[in-house]
Amino acid sequence: MLGALSTAVSYAAPGWTLETFSSISGSQVKDLTSSTACYAPSSRSVLTSSAIPANTADNYGSRIRGYVVPRVSGLHTFWESGDDAVQLFLSPDENPANKQLIASHLGWTNQLEWEKYSTQSSRPIPLIAGKKYYIEVLHKEGGGLDHASIAWATPTSARSLIPLDATLPFVPSDSAGIPGLLREVYEGIPGHQLASLLNSPSFLAAPSRSEVIPTGKAPTNVADNYGTRLRGYLTPTISGEYTFWESGDDQVQLFLSTTENSADKQLIAAHTGWASPEQWQIFPTQKSLPIRLVAGKSYYIEAIHKEGVGGDNLALAWTTPGGAREILPSSVLRA
Repeated sequence: MLGALSTAVSYAAPGWTLETFSSISGSQVKDLTSSTACYAPSSRSVLTSSAIPANTADNYGSRIRGYVVPRVSGLHTFWESGDDAVQLFLSPDENPANKQLIASHLGWTNQLEWEKYSTQSSRPIPLIAGKKYYIEVLHKEGGGLDHASIAWATPTSARSLIPLDATLPFVPSDSAGIPGLLREVYEGIPGHQLASLLNSPSFLAAPSRSEVIPTGKAPTNVADNYGTRLRGYLTPTISGEYTFWESGDDQVQLFLSTTENSADKQLIAAHTGWASPEQWQIFPTQKSLPIRLVAGKSYYIEAIHKEGVGGDNLALAWTTPGGAREILPSSVLRA
């Protein structure tokens, strides 16, 4: 069973949810679905076309999922195309549990080659205008070229890629308990102040992409004019007083909840300037007060970070009772 990153964002715009699963060998969909890596997507993003980017990598899998919302009632026929293998599912309603396989192929096709195999097309399926139908594509790439696309023909239009305005992304709400923190990235937001991120419509809608990182340290020097949110759950193994630090370029706020509920989060550390990677003491506010935590109890943790231009970094650390400062380890984190 394919897993999902733990997130509860609301996608306001049309599109698909695209999840990629890296470092999985083989060219058949079963190589993806039988792999332990399928429980933890390497990344998630909103796809604004019914075709995934082509020729990007080898030995990976993709899952495209969302909803189609027909414009007219009547018979609709679906097609899939891809390299290597593809399976296309459709549900008679918006419930993913009711999905049914409607088209597939085991070999490979060229881009937008819809009729190489007779199994690439569905039978005509009656759909109701304005109703949401869950749709899902599983795609497996081995080596060489790679791509996957979805098309339909409606009662009033010939075969074409499913248009964006007839789609909605699927919003995952389950938790796979993946060790680490969910890292959500919001691209194309200028400025170095957190207010630029918090007031951005994209922050209230959907991240540009998301992934699970194994520890409290995010990738360094990756881009300009973006924001990051790290979030997840922290479960200490020893009861006692803990002190937290945050470090980042540019601005950072670190929150911790007294429970697993994000609504109970409190600001415990922050800075409005910038710090070099793992520079913990340039501002006195980077450090929290000592906080008493209970072994085995889970606490919601969240950090918000805004990068303008230049170097960029973000890291979270703590000191355990009697221990030295360290980056938050994966052994106590889950997304």
